Amino acid sequence: MKIWPHSYEFRLRVALGLGGDLMLTSRIRNMNTDGKPFTFAFACHTYFSVSDRSEVRVEG
Repeated sequence: MKIWPHSYEFRLRVALGLGGDLMLTSRIRNMNTDGKPFTFAFACHTYFSVSDRSEVRVEG
């Protein structure tokens, strides 16, 4: 018995910004390869250690 009974391909592409900027861009692509419908969700949980939270900004 399979843990996940669907055939699929999941791609995650991660790139950093030019010039050394700490900018994370993610591209998520889920391709259902067997044609059977299934629910898909993705969450990116990031945990960065910061010394001063007043200097942190979250956008998006």
